Parts: sequence; structure tokens; C-alpha cells
Amino acid sequence: MHIFILGHSNEADGRLSAASESRIAFAISLLKDFRSKNRTAYLLATGGFGDNFNISETPHHIWVENQIRKYGLSAQLRSGETLRSAHTVEDAILIKQYCVDNHVQSFLIVTNAFHFARTKLVFDAIFKPTSVRVLAAPDPTEIDERHFAHERDSVGRLETQGGVIWGDEFYPLVL
Repeated sequence: MHIFILGHSNEADGRLSAASESRIAFAISLLKDFRSKNRTAYLLATGGFGDNFNISETPHHIWVENQIRKYGLSAQLRSGETLRSAHTVEDAILIKQYCVDNHVQSFLIVTNAFHFARTKLVFDAIFKPTSVRVLAAPDPTEIDERHFAHERDSVGRLETQGGVIWGDEFYPLVL
């Protein structure tokens, strides 16, 4: 099983946001559950650069991967080099290509509760809903009304346009 950890934000020095840390902890708990059942699972982090989440000189996924290594999970970690996204739609597009390239049929997406509705809409539109499960890590206390308002606005835009637009592609919402 592939477990993709969606990027959130980090400071210029690489310190991860509490939301990123929450996603990592939740993904590691999923990984440990798979391992306890003698099932293979891999962790992959998304995230590149963006004014709203990573202004450092290092891609976000590297900061997340470094944190996962601190837990001694290097063997279960796969590089997010091809997953250098700047936002949720790009996460889905890049993960789709990764899945094609690596023959991945089903997988898990880890985000936070505040980001769950938008993530589910985007991934269900781009993938068959039966091939992907979106799971929500707990929201840390740093998540405030500003984050919830941004998510409501983003979900509203998706609903208004009836789907996800990526370049010339249109992926209708699965309702």
C-alpha cells in the first residue's frame, strides 16, 4: 500500500507546520498498522515550493522525508522527487502519474480534517473513488477560521465549476 502525505507548510529553515507534523504522525500510525498485519506499505510525501507554504530553498517533501527518517523508517520511505506539487490539484495530478508509472492500483491520501472535503472532491474527480481513500489526521490547534474559510472558498469554486480543471483537462466532480 502506498500512503501519500500531502504537503502543508514549513518555515524558511525547514521547520514543519503543526499540520504537517500531524499528517506525518497519522501516516506513520497507518504504516505501523499495516506492518503489524504483515502487509507492506510505503510512505511518500508531496510538496515542492510555493509562496503560501514553502519559501525555503529545499522542496517541502524533503523536509517531510527528513522528519520520517528521524522515526527510523527509511526502508518504508519512497522519494517524493516526482511529487513536487504546489497545491492540492497538482498533488492529485502528480500522484496519478506516479501511480501509472509504478503500477499502483489503490492508495491512501493523508491530509488534515480541515482539508478533507476539498481533498476528497479533487481526488475522487481525478481518480475512481474506489481506488483512493482520503484520510484525515487531527487538526492541530494552529488551524483557525482563516484555514476553514480558505477551504470553504476552494470547495465552493470546485462546486461552481462542476469539477477540477487542469490545463485543458476537466475532471467532473463525483457526487
